[in-house]
Amino acid sequence: MDQIRLPGMCVCFGWDKDGDLLAAITDKSSNLLIWDSHTRRSQWFDSSIRDPLNVLVWSKTGPHLAIGSYRYDKTFLKMILIMICLSKKFQGKPNAVQSSYLS
Repeated sequence: MDQIRLPGMCVCFGWDKDGDLLAAITDKSSNLLIWDSHTRRSQWFDSSIRDPLNVLVWSKTGPHLAIGSYRYDKTFLKMILIMICLSKKFQGKPNAVQSSYLS
């Protein structure tokens, strides 16, 4: 059993397709937490998104993770998504392979 401290309330979390990596985002940060169940180590990654993150979805077929932020105003919907590719032995920063901005 492990305990992971987060800088705020958990907004979304999810396991990768193999159940090895846990990703989590909080309401107070635009950083992404990745926790490895085998090594029991966690790493924080800067998403480079200015707004707090509120979307997190793992791919069902590979080590890809989509994270993003959306905010609704009366006049528009702002959404930013980043696709990240993680290797099983993640060291250093994940590779951002695609990003898009929708409004």
